[in-house]
Amino acid sequence: MIEEAIRRRGWNAHAGLGNGRPFNYRVFFDPEPDPPLVKVVIPTRDRVSLLRSAVDGVLNRTDGVRTHVVIVDNGSCNSETLEYLNDLRRNHDQVSVHTVDDAFNFSYLCNEGALVGPDAPLILLLNNDVKILHRRWLLQLTGWLRDPQVAAVGAKLLFPDGDIQHGGVIVGLGGLAGHYAGHQPNQPQVGSLHDQAREVGCLTAACLLLRASDYQQVGGMNEDLPTDFQDVDFCLRLHRDLGASLVYDPTYPLIHLESATRENQGSSSGYTLSRMYFLWGQELASPDPYYSPHLTLTRHDFSLAAIPSSVESRRSRLQGRIAPTTMARPRDQTVADA
Repeated sequence: MIEEAIRRRGWNAHAGLGNGRPFNYRVFFDPEPDPPLVKVVIPTRDRVSLLRSAVDGVLNRTDGVRTHVVIVDNGSCNSETLEYLNDLRRNHDQVSVHTVDDAFNFSYLCNEGALVGPDAPLILLLNNDVKILHRRWLLQLTGWLRDPQVAAVGAKLLFPDGDIQHGGVIVGLGGLAGHYAGHQPNQPQVGSLHDQAREVGCLTAACLLLRASDYQQVGGMNEDLPTDFQDVDFCLRLHRDLGASLVYDPTYPLIHLESATRENQGSSSGYTLSRMYFLWGQELASPDPYYSPHLTLTRHDFSLAAIPSSVESRRSRLQGRIAPTTMARPRDQTVADA
C-alpha cells in the first residue's frame, strides 16, 4: 500500500521498516537527479566548538542535497570564534557569515539569515548546538516537501544522554505548548508516536525545514517574540495562512544540546506568555487535533487526563473530533491520502 502511494505521487522513494517493527512502516526518500539547494541558517554567539561541529556536519556529513550555510553571528567576542568565522569567510564558498550586533532576538536573527547568501528554494533553521549523526538526515527531511500539502518538516531531536528532546510540539501542553515525549527514553516501541512519521501541530525551530516562498508568505519569524515560542507562533501561521500540514520525521535523529550557547533562562517571561495568548488565545484553549484528548496536558508522560465529573463533559470525550479550521485548511492534496 505504501509503495502504491509513493508511485501514485511520483516520489523517488521506497517503503521500509522503522523502529518498533514489525508494525512501524516508513517512507525512505532517495536522492533526486537534480538535488535542491538548502540554505541552512545557523544563529550563533561564541561557543566555537559547538558551531564548528554543526557546520562540519552540514558541509561534510550530509548527503543527497546541496547546502549553503549562513552563519548569523550575534556578538561573538571570543578570539577563537572570530578567527574561525574569518577563516570561513575567506576559504569556504559554501558559507556566508552575517554579523548582527543588536540585542539578542532569535526571530530577527533567523529573518536576517533568510535574506543572506544565494537564493535557495528551501530554508533550514538549525541551532548551532545540533550534532548530525546520519548522512541522509537532510535528504529525508527535504523529501517530504515534494508533497505540496506539506509546508514544514522537523526531525527527532535527542538529548546527549539519548532521551527525547523533540518529537513534535503539542499545542496546549503545559498551558501553552510543549514537546511531545520530552525526556522520555528513545526506545523502540510498537505503535509509539515518537517513532512514527506523522503530522503534528507544531515543530521546534531548532531544526525546521520549509520552502523559502512559504517563509516569506507568512512573514518570517515574529520579531515581537524574541526569545521563545516564536516557532509555535510561526507554525500556527503556517496552518492558518497556508492551510498546510507539518510533518515530524524520526528516521534520522539529531543530538541537540538545547540552550548550550545561551543558557536556559527558565520560565518564559510574562510578556512572551501574554503576547502568545493575545495572538493565539482561541487556538491555545482548543484541543490539539494531533494529540489525544484523553491524555494529560500537564505532563510529558502520556498519562491519562483526569476524567471530568459532569456527564456532559464525559459524553463529549467520546464524540468524534474534527480538526479546527483555524489549525488547517486543506490544500489541493493531503498528506494523509496514503
